Amino acid sequence: MIKKAVITLGLVLLVLLALLGLLPVIFKNKISEKVKAEINSQIYGKVDYADFRFSVFGDFPNPTVSLVNVLVTSGEDFNHDTLAIIPNLSFSVHLASVLHANNYRILSLKAIQPVIRLKVNCKGQANWDMMKTVFRLNNNIPVRPSEKQASFSLQIKNWEIVKAFISTTNDTAHTLLNLDDLTALGTQTENKAGYVFHSSVAISELTYVVQGITYLSKTNFKASIQYTFDESSGVYTFTDNIFSLNAVQLQMDGMVKNTSEGQSVKLNIHSKDSIFKNLLSLVPAMYDSNFVKLRSGGWFSISGSISGNYSQREIPAIDFRLSIKNGSFQRVEFPMPLKNIFLQAMLSKPQGSLDSAVITISKLHLETGDDSANASVLITTPASNAGIEAYVNGNFNLEGLSQFYSIKDLWQLTGKVHGNLKFKGRINDLERKNYRFIETSGKANLTNVVYQRGEYDLPVNIGQASFTFWPGWVTMDRLVGNAGANQFVANGKLEQVIPYLTQHGQLIATLNLQSDKIFLPDLINKQQIRLSAHSKNTPTVPSSSIQTSNQTPVSAIRFVIHTSIQQLEYDKLKLVDVKGVLEINSDSVIARNLTARLFGGGITLNSLFTRLNKGPVLMNYDLTLAGMDIQLVYRGIDVVSKAAPSLQYMTGSFSGELHGKGNLKSDKTIEDKAFQADGKLIIPDLKIDDQPVLIDIAKMAKVKSLEHLEAKNVQSTFHFKNGETTLDPTDVKFVSGYKINFKGVHRPDQTMDADMVLDVPVKEFGSVANLAQNLLSGFMKVPENMQFRFKITGNSTNPDVKLSSVSTAE
Repeated sequence: MIKKAVITLGLVLLVLLALLGLLPVIFKNKISEKVKAEINSQIYGKVDYADFRFSVFGDFPNPTVSLVNVLVTSGEDFNHDTLAIIPNLSFSVHLASVLHANNYRILSLKAIQPVIRLKVNCKGQANWDMMKTVFRLNNNIPVRPSEKQASFSLQIKNWEIVKAFISTTNDTAHTLLNLDDLTALGTQTENKAGYVFHSSVAISELTYVVQGITYLSKTNFKASIQYTFDESSGVYTFTDNIFSLNAVQLQMDGMVKNTSEGQSVKLNIHSKDSIFKNLLSLVPAMYDSNFVKLRSGGWFSISGSISGNYSQREIPAIDFRLSIKNGSFQRVEFPMPLKNIFLQAMLSKPQGSLDSAVITISKLHLETGDDSANASVLITTPASNAGIEAYVNGNFNLEGLSQFYSIKDLWQLTGKVHGNLKFKGRINDLERKNYRFIETSGKANLTNVVYQRGEYDLPVNIGQASFTFWPGWVTMDRLVGNAGANQFVANGKLEQVIPYLTQHGQLIATLNLQSDKIFLPDLINKQQIRLSAHSKNTPTVPSSSIQTSNQTPVSAIRFVIHTSIQQLEYDKLKLVDVKGVLEINSDSVIARNLTARLFGGGITLNSLFTRLNKGPVLMNYDLTLAGMDIQLVYRGIDVVSKAAPSLQYMTGSFSGELHGKGNLKSDKTIEDKAFQADGKLIIPDLKIDDQPVLIDIAKMAKVKSLEHLEAKNVQSTFHFKNGETTLDPTDVKFVSGYKINFKGVHRPDQTMDADMVLDVPVKEFGSVANLAQNLLSGFMKVPENMQFRFKITGNSTNPDVKLSSVSTAE
């Protein structure tokens, strides 16, 4: 009997388990539609997923939901941009809340490789603020009458995030926070008083940028967080919380208490160790594969506290201090260390608004070799209108700069800087260009500076440069240097220096540049080699990565250059006495009234070269020509020899105009199919010798040789498009009495299709024509000219000339 009962009970349990396993399969589509509809009914954006899985065995008896390829898009205010992509999201729901179909309680959560992009726009709107209802972590807090309570609550006992990428941008505060390869685990254990929370977080690369200034760059972050919550008092107690940034470890303890107006806070933070080398690990240029070999000495300490009340109206008192004593370091590849580094920095703020904070760097001193530098900084009212007082004085060897400041692709940087600078002013005055309220003074001198960015780049040598600082601008009194064989002397003015240095504006550099000789291939081809070599080793960017659009130091400079160059060479071109204005911006180069002597004559160029969205370079130009030698132009410009090969048989000089547009390829040559031009030429004296087409025509027309011809005041217009050169109908009257009307097309494959009308004086047909003229003169009027019409195809060196008709010329 007992045996049968056990067998019966076992069969019943087996059937129940089978039903529990089959129910999610049978009702999968209905459950999926219900879940999706419930979620989307409570948000302004949209949630979708590729697959829905429901199980009762994963966290028995609580059902487990798994969603595959979850896509979350934001609302209309953000144009339905993608907020999150989660390849695998699973969570378990408390069984009782499911059975009652009310106040669903999510107990555990796991997300694998999520990509989350959070954004606050310039209006202060957050793309994650999507809830139509009030969503609470603690449902014991009462709901205000104006709010609708959501039917979900989070009481997560276990949560896990694996290999996440999270990006947060705030257009209002101008901040960027990237968390790449984030893995986090958390557990919450209930006790009699409340619960205990444990969590561990690891981030491979943490980047934090404020107002264009990078404070952390791909920093390794780890945290071990533990706190207890007392439900009766509303107090969170933090103990043994450890945070690490690269090699710097910080420890935090204290408490946070919920109040009717916000929170009461009392937290203490201090560095767990004090070796100066660990602090250097926060400097991107330091923390690399050679960091273990870094020679370092000295000590540092970080201590701070946050104490007081936090509410919408005020924040607690803050006191943070950083001290460095007798610091030193030397990378193995540098001959001299930076030594005797001392720093005292403090952030102090009483209870109240952030504007009451004061940031002080009372002492900064460092030495390298026989050089030393000192600085101090005071910042007040940072929230509303920061007031800044700064002083810098000393000598500095630039070779040591790369030890603690990362410059991309830096190959060489040497030289010395000596100077002093005083600054006192407010941010609002800088932004509004109220320079009369800003106090700036000082001088700086550079000597023997050598800068090379990349193995293949041409080194830039500045033998001497001197600068004077004024309110709102800096004058460059004199600069003497060279780049390869290119020597130059310059002076000028730099405007918006402070906004440029703080990445808030574009530096405007107005320069007067003089040079005996500029060899452009040195300046252009070296750059192409560097880019080509770099592209072979450029790693692919992960799909989860977000690239910032900050301008590079060079692209944020607008150069206005007044040139005076004795000789400028590029390819076969040799321009002499080059004068004019060049304006160079981040995406364009403008030439204004740029004049030069070239090919025995002169040119005046007005042009615009523009690069759009890192694509091809677009060019528009107007060119005026005067007294240019035809043969020098033919031999000196490849595109001319291809487009008009007949010029090789002509001599003389020409003047005219050329207007056009087109694209430049990556090698800086012209893209033939995109190049368009309209031109006009005037040739005062033209000679044509041994032109194959004219030689063939001479044979067909039975006239005297057309091998050598001379003409006066020839005028012609032409057009270039899609690689074809079209010559408009052109009349050429030769000294010998011949007259030619010519029009046609020359194609990129060097073939042509042209029509020619040749008027030949009858006297040119020889003695037979003279005899006929004498015999017939008494009976009829003998024509003075004969007209021959020809069709010309083939190419200029091997033409196919066919006689279409012969008639008397009117």
